[in-house]
Amino acid sequence: NASRAGVKRACENSLKRLSTDRIDLYLLHWPGSVPLSETVEAFETLKREGKIRHWGVSNFDTDEMEELVGLRSGSNVQTNQILYNL
Repeated sequence: NASRAGVKRACENSLKRLSTDRIDLYLLHWPGSVPLSETVEAFETLKREGKIRHWGVSNFDTDEMEELVGLRSGSNVQTNQILYNL
């Protein structure tokens, strides 16, 4: 769930499972029904709280990346992990 509450909950659960207090790179694995601006805001909150160092996305196409970088704080995205097959 990429909602503000869902991102926070998922991150907290990951921190517990990994027995750590910070995740270096936290990814949104695909765009969903939640407005991307809400997800970006949640990632930025996690950064300010020191729970993640950087955030990124995966499986975003060109149009989705253009939407992302057009959002407030969207240009803070660090990576887009793309599917690659030989």
